[in-house]
Amino acid sequence: MISKQITFDSIVNGLRKQNARCVSKSGHCLFRNEEGLRCAVGQLIEENEYNPDFDDPKKDKGGFNFVRDKGHNESLLTSLMLCHDKEQVKDWERRFKEIAEHHNLIYGEPVGD
Repeated sequence: MISKQITFDSIVNGLRKQNARCVSKSGHCLFRNEEGLRCAVGQLIEENEYNPDFDDPKKDKGGFNFVRDKGHNESLLTSLMLCHDKEQVKDWERRFKEIAEHHNLIYGEPVGD
């Protein structure tokens, strides 16, 4: 099992860096898009692990299950995925802090460039 803190830090740092949601041209959330952006869970999928089927709506939760099965906590993945999918980017930090508190994790303020 991968520690929840490592999962949290990896996803939060990746989302902070890209500072944008990963969506298709029609606005649907994707694990990875043509612009190279990744969703929350997609932050944990290496280039050589990615399968385009992960973004096929007919393949139920393929990418999510892949990452969960690598040893990441399902509840934490779900919380961060919903943050990415439902919240505006400007509200992410507030949600990151709430998620960290809920999961008893350390929240680190973003560091400027």
